[in-house]
Amino acid sequence: MSTTPPRVFAARLAGLPVFDPQGDGQPENDRQAPLSYDGNPSTAWKTLEYRGSAAFGNLKKGVGIVYDLGSPKSLSAVTVSSLQPGAALEIRTGGDPHGTLDSFTPVASGTVRNATDFTFSKPVTSRYVLVWITGLVPSNGSFSGDLAEVVVHAAG
Repeated sequence: MSTTPPRVFAARLAGLPVFDPQGDGQPENDRQAPLSYDGNPSTAWKTLEYRGSAAFGNLKKGVGIVYDLGSPKSLSAVTVSSLQPGAALEIRTGGDPHGTLDSFTPVASGTVRNATDFTFSKPVTSRYVLVWITGLVPSNGSFSGDLAEVVVHAAG
């Protein structure tokens, strides 16, 4: 008996490489952002290193990447892989890749392990998916997080 794997959508970066609305305007390893969906879970986009607190050094609420699915799609889940398991994150959806954090609706949240399925309580239709890291993990005397692979799943 065979099962059909869930359909996944091709994603690309939407607008700015890294979504950092509370940042200081400096890049947050922006050039690495494509590593978060390159099909290779051994490569990753990594946040900057923060000191003093896993809450981004008490400087901001989080940082993430907005993925563009090309057109609105019916979605059921996002699978996130990390090379630094333990970070807290939210999956949010929205209609404007350049909107505020509040313009993206939270649809799932939790702690990412090596690979974690963030399943929505009900299907959501959206073109843009924000993977928003809200809590970092210890890393060489400071705190950071990463997105090694992000896969968006179709509903149904």
